[in-house]
Parts: sequence; C-alpha cells; structure tokens
Amino acid sequence: MEGRTRDPQSKKRKRRSIPEGIIPKTQKKPRVVKQEKGDGNEGRIPREDLDETTHVVQGGLRCIVPYPYTFKVFAKERWIGKKLLEVLLEEFKANDEAYYNKAIQYGLVYIEQGVQGQGKNNKLQKAKRGGTSSINKEQTTEITAPYIDAPQSDKSVDSGTPSVGESTAVTNDTDQTPIEPMLTIESGNPNYLFQHSDRLVHVMHRHEPPVTSRPIVIVHDDEKLLVIDKPSSIPVHPSGRFRHNSVIFILSKEFGYSELHLVHRIDRLTSGMLLMAKTKEVAHEISEAIQKEDVVRKTYLAKVWGKFPSGISDINEPIEVSIKGRGVHKVGPNGKPCRTKVTRVAYDPNTNTSVVLCRLYTGRTHQIRIHLHHLGHPIVQDPLYNNEGGDKLQSYFDTINLIRFAKDDEKERVEGEKDG
Repeated sequence: MEGRTRDPQSKKRKRRSIPEGIIPKTQKKPRVVKQEKGDGNEGRIPREDLDETTHVVQGGLRCIVPYPYTFKVFAKERWIGKKLLEVLLEEFKANDEAYYNKAIQYGLVYIEQGVQGQGKNNKLQKAKRGGTSSINKEQTTEITAPYIDAPQSDKSVDSGTPSVGESTAVTNDTDQTPIEPMLTIESGNPNYLFQHSDRLVHVMHRHEPPVTSRPIVIVHDDEKLLVIDKPSSIPVHPSGRFRHNSVIFILSKEFGYSELHLVHRIDRLTSGMLLMAKTKEVAHEISEAIQKEDVVRKTYLAKVWGKFPSGISDINEPIEVSIKGRGVHKVGPNGKPCRTKVTRVAYDPNTNTSVVLCRLYTGRTHQIRIHLHHLGHPIVQDPLYNNEGGDKLQSYFDTINLIRFAKDDEKERVEGEKDG
C-alpha cells in the first residue's frame, strides 16, 4: 500500500504535551453553555443544556454523570486591578492554589480581553498587551485544551462554595454569546491584572455533588402557579457546585416544565413547600403578597439541640456576613434587621432535642439557623451552625439517615414493581 503524502499547504496543528494528572479530551469539545438573560436562576432552560448529561441513582442518591463545561463571566468592578490568581482564590474557593496554577499554565483558565457588550466599558481593546496574542473566532473554536479533574478542597463549606465555572447568584451574569472576532487572549499568566472589558473563562470537566433521590412531589399545578414539596439536600436553582442537581433543572428535564419563575427560595438543606410561577408577572404579584405578613405566613419546623424554653421567643437580631465568599453568616451589629418568632412544640429528654415552630418576619440567608444557633440551640445535623457537643451524635445521625434514605427508596421500588 502506498504511503500517504501530506499536502505542504495544509494547516499544521500543534499538539500540546499532556502532563501527569490531566485527562485529555476524548469526546466532543466542551461547549459554551448558553443561558437565558436575566438572573440565570430561572426561566427557560435551553434543551441542549438539559441534554448535556444524565444521572444515575446509587444508594439513595441522585448522581450526575460528569460532563464537559465551559464557563464565562465578565470581570466584576471589584476585580479590576487585581491579579488573576488572587481573584480565583478569593472568589472561587472550591479549588485550591495548586489546581488554579496548573489550570492557568495549561490554558484551562484564561482571560478574553476587549469583550463587547458589558456596560460602558465595552469598547474593543485593540492594543496588544504583554504576553498576549490575537486570534479570530475560527481559531478559538479549534482550541482543544485538556481537562483537569479538580480536587475536592476541604475549604468549601456546605458544598456551597463556588468554583470557577459553577453557577452562583454572585457570578451568574455571564454573557454566553459567541466569541467576538479578533479577541485578545491572555493565558498562562497568574499575575495578569484584570481590566475593564475582560472576561474570565474556565474550561472544565464538571463534577456535581449528589443529592437525595427522593422524588419532588407536585402539590398544586394550574395555569399560573406550581407548588412542590421540595426534598432536603436539593438546591432550588443552579448555585455553587450544583446545576443539574437543582429543582429548576429537574422540573424542566424530568417533568417538562419549560419555564418557571421563582416566587421565593428555601435553603438547600431545608425541605418544604416551594411556590413557582408560570410567568414573570405572576411571580412579581405573589412575591409582593408574601412580603405582606397579613396575606402569607412562612413557618418552619426544626429539631434543635437542648431543651428550648417554653413560650414564644421573639428574636430581633441583625445578621451579617461571617466568612466572605463562603455563604456563612452570623448575628452582628453591622447586619441587616432580622426577626424570627420561635415556639417549642415538644422536647425529647432521651436525645436532649426539641422540636420548635419558627415563623419568619424577614427572609435573610440562613436566618432561622443563625438565630437558633445564637440562642444556644442549633439545628440538629446543621453542617454550618452547630456546636461541638453534638458532633459525634450528628455524625451518627448522618450515617443512619443515609442508610434510611437508601432503604426507603429500595422499598418504594420493590413495592412499585409488585403493584405493577
């Protein structure tokens, strides 16, 4: 057989050497995920986003199959003048310094300069900066960077600390339009200083934490409103390390609700009734009604450590940020006004725990959890706001509950097969 000859005019493609610890791409190129404009937490989710991966159920947990993902976010005003590595470590704490240095070195985290469409600082910057090169749109789509499997840093708290490329209410104002022609790319420089019209890019292989496989129950459904019973452990909208394992994605992919708008939110670890509107107008109308205490009341049941005082405890304590970028808050004089009324329902001397009824008058982040912790009665199994005295028993309960979830799901499956 004759050997093949190479056309001298054909383009040569430079291959990068793959260092140890980095997994090369074997399937399709990671695509930029296009999201609807708005806050990114609600509305219509494109079908291609829903189809980019699937899930499996293992041991009572809903596990997302890892998938390629390219995330882009415009530089925040607070980033301007700061080093790239400094911003990554301050804003995206789920990965450590070693990971980000390696990702920057091999072009998985880089900067697009002169991006159009971001406020007043959107003029295309034509001047080349040190260590940069200009490439056009066609060349950009041919980039085939390897993947790094990000290590699970012990710095993240409550699985809510974002990594670059993970959705968050703070960093989710991405512009997912196609890359503009003649952008300037800054790569391989951890000391690069952010400027206006910069856009941070992260090519990654995304691994989402598992959530319970207990089903979301539809409580009410009409032409304006959807009410569900949300299980614990599932976040309401894409946030932090969660995307496909969120209520919005699950309802869209598995229940066919193509467009939903959040009326209110409840914490990931909280179970209970969640209202979602079918239109923005209805969402606005119900949101205003919820803020009027004579129209809608928000109450929660919680199990706390210790014997909670009898009667009604009216807690008026402001809440402020405790650890910036970690989603942890505390009672403090510089916080926002918060009010919670708590009533003891029952006390169990065998476990030294109380069941309390909590009524919210404001809706701050982790308000009930923080106020109960402040009173010396933290919620049992709360991974953020708990006391050392309950750590061993909490760990025991965590194991028991995980086994119970798995057994309950298996029992439901077997009974369902018998009924069928």
